[in-house]
Amino acid sequence: AVYLDNQGNAWLGSQLGGVNVSFSRSIKFPDFEDDKQHQFENLYCFHETKSGERMIGGEHLLVYINKNKEVTDYSKILIDNSALSIYQESENIYWIGTWGIGLIRFDKATKQSRSFLGEKFGGTVLCLKADGKGHLFAGTFGDGIFKIDLKTFETKHYGAKEGLTNLN
Repeated sequence: AVYLDNQGNAWLGSQLGGVNVSFSRSIKFPDFEDDKQHQFENLYCFHETKSGERMIGGEHLLVYINKNKEVTDYSKILIDNSALSIYQESENIYWIGTWGIGLIRFDKATKQSRSFLGEKFGGTVLCLKADGKGHLFAGTFGDGIFKIDLKTFETKHYGAKEGLTNLN
């Protein structure tokens, strides 16, 4: 995973390599010995809030890191699965695209989660993008694209019938 934060730093999550950060002025990737982020491996997605806090996802991993670098582990909502993509709908509402179990809507304040899509259809969600009109688009591996209404949760599928030539 590659992420550019609000200060222009590049964050790289790698297979077995944890988190590496390139500070825009030095273009170096220092080891984060003083930071808890170095303990995480197999990272696939990053999200930075407007206030500079981070949600990081990966293999069997979903953690929130606040400004004081305190880590809250939300991995159990993944049901022993992996987070591949993250979208923040509001201050406490996050959508998590997973490998194999679909899309999870997670309320950080109440710690409640709800599943969308599923193992058989839309199970692997590679990317998430909102359109600014109240819809979230979920790009999947092998099942096309899904459009979710963020208020009603109505879901529409776009696949070969709608003109997609490749469902990946």
